[in-house]
Amino acid sequence: MGSWGVAYTYTAEIYPTALRATGTGWSTAFARVGGILPPLVIGWIMGRWGSQQLVFLHATGVTLVGVAAVLLLGRETRGQSLEGSSRGAIPEAKTA
Repeated sequence: MGSWGVAYTYTAEIYPTALRATGTGWSTAFARVGGILPPLVIGWIMGRWGSQQLVFLHATGVTLVGVAAVLLLGRETRGQSLEGSSRGAIPEAKTA
């Protein structure tokens, strides 16, 4: 399972309890689409420019964007309850 184990665990922790399954499901769906695209992009890069170096530079760039997103937008969830780790992720509905 590798890094997917961390991704699934962290993704579930950032959604409020009421939306946890739905949020994790949508995240997983987008990740699967993201898994479909790389072979197509690599084939296009190789066909257009024929450069393996460009393929690896592209992969490095995409990875760095992902790292930056987690560093800038991610929240530390260690030591928090599931309800506490998702607090503030989505504004709670106010009841009258």
